[in-house]
Amino acid sequence: MGSKLFKSIALLVVASLLLSACGVSAPGGTSQGDDTIKLQLAEPVRFNEPVTVTITVQVSKEIPEFEIYLVTYDSSIIVEGDSKWEVHAKAHQPITVSSRIRFTEEGKFEIQAMTHDRRLGGYVLLNFVKLMSHPSMLPRQL
Repeated sequence: MGSKLFKSIALLVVASLLLSACGVSAPGGTSQGDDTIKLQLAEPVRFNEPVTVTITVQVSKEIPEFEIYLVTYDSSIIVEGDSKWEVHAKAHQPITVSSRIRFTEEGKFEIQAMTHDRRLGGYVLLNFVKLMSHPSMLPRQL
């Protein structure tokens, strides 16, 4: 009995340590202090059909030379619109940009949204969406 209790307590301690090490992230978004970035794909997502990608960013301070990027390293994802925006970010005012992408092959995909403060020379926020091919993504039969 004592051994089972010890194992149960040890498992709970390990699980809580692992969970506390994970970053806090709102559903579909990432936060760093008061700064947030959210990346969304409009549904349904299907092969060889354009899908709208929306990035929403909010920062806690004014950043005059603020850059927002839509990034993918997979050649089977075609970006059919802008992938970089330069904006004047104002404190606590959401900025929304969008583009269209197309998935041309099956597989696992990662799409990233990131921001860059040119004055500081560093990336401020990063968020990503992972997507795995699914039968519902196949082209519709007419």
